Amino acid sequence: MSTPHFLHIKGVEVNAGQTATFQCTVNGRPQSNLLLHLQGMGGRQAVVRETKPVNSRRYVASFDVENTTKGDSGRYRCIAQSERGVGVSSYADLTVKQPPVPIAPPQLTAVGATYLWIQLNANSINGDGPIIEREVEYRTVSGMLIDTTPVDKPTHKIGHLDPDTEYEISVLLTRPLEGGTGNPGPPLESQDQVC
Repeated sequence: MSTPHFLHIKGVEVNAGQTATFQCTVNGRPQSNLLLHLQGMGGRQAVVRETKPVNSRRYVASFDVENTTKGDSGRYRCIAQSERGVGVSSYADLTVKQPPVPIAPPQLTAVGATYLWIQLNANSINGDGPIIEREVEYRTVSGMLIDTTPVDKPTHKIGHLDPDTEYEISVLLTRPLEGGTGNPGPPLESQDQVC
């Protein structure tokens, strides 16, 4: 049997820290003496995780690039090696995106006895967009988490707070795909005043 050749390989996009799975479609049948692996231009490699038949003349080989970082972004190709020769696929791109984190803390715009109005201040970010979800996380300065609330406007009212208690308020941003929520941004520290 001749060395199999690859039909195609698709590009993959993931968030940093996630597993990127490449799938290479191969003409031929899986063979025990055939070594399949994935090779990245930057030196990252992966061995075949599984093969699944598509039909009697074709199968798909899956490869996992685990714990991805921005440095893993680049071009990858599948390689098949046997005593009969080497088959190489075309290249496909791996794009690793960094979950977004606000650069600045939220801003306090109004204070009441048991509530705060804040402006999210989340337009400047470290990491990658697009941003598909915004959340406000607030906790007492003593560290006890009170709540995380989805927010769909640039300003937000946090209610039902305890008077004379210091709170840390941070913004969480999320981009598409699994693992897309970034770390909380810098906190706004606020003493809730009794009016």
